[in-house]
Amino acid sequence: MTLPFPADIATPVILIALIFSAALLMLQLAVGPFGHVRFIHLHQSYLKYPAPLRKTLSSAAIIIILIATAHLLGAISFLPAE
Repeated sequence: MTLPFPADIATPVILIALIFSAALLMLQLAVGPFGHVRFIHLHQSYLKYPAPLRKTLSSAAIIIILIATAHLLGAISFLPAE
């Protein structure tokens, strides 16, 4: 698989994307810190976004989480074959 950046930084990039994806899904589901009474307004404002945008963001987050999980479990590798 060809990456738009050097392969040796694939894992840090995937981990950073995983953090943002997990935060987005927690925001959508109002779980974790976003389910607390002090932060529920963030969840409510997220629900005001147009539905196609929310579905696109959620789909992208799920895809990133699946790719990150497969990479971290060793099912796929972005490093060049040796």
